[in-house]
Amino acid sequence: MPKKKSVKTTPKIEVFSDIAGRTLIGDRQPDEDGRVVYKNPAIVDAAVPQPGQIQVSAFPLIFAEFLEKPDEGSTWRFPKDTIVIVDEAPNTKLIDIYTKVTSPAPLVQPASPGGIVAPDGSPAGSTKTVKLFDE
Repeated sequence: MPKKKSVKTTPKIEVFSDIAGRTLIGDRQPDEDGRVVYKNPAIVDAAVPQPGQIQVSAFPLIFAEFLEKPDEGSTWRFPKDTIVIVDEAPNTKLIDIYTKVTSPAPLVQPASPGGIVAPDGSPAGSTKTVKLFDE
């Protein structure tokens, strides 16, 4: 199958449900061969921590850290007959949650001139490395 050219488009964020009954959110791409294509899909999770409250979070179907090219994200193809797409657009709160969880964050961020800090605010190089897998 020939490689397709990558074209930058404005994200079209949609909410959909898959055959497993999960509520998902993703950046809709052009359909391919009877499949609906989403870039960086994430599962939407809603919890009720206390009566009268709802807590919504999202987590990607695969974390970018597990991809060979994490900056490119992941593309998923769902057979059209296995998903249901919500007709209404998601609100900005849900889009913000999705964007935060699927946008790669830099490991270190520049602080004031001359200083670099890690995302937790500690000086770069002072944070402990955590291994995810035994090698």
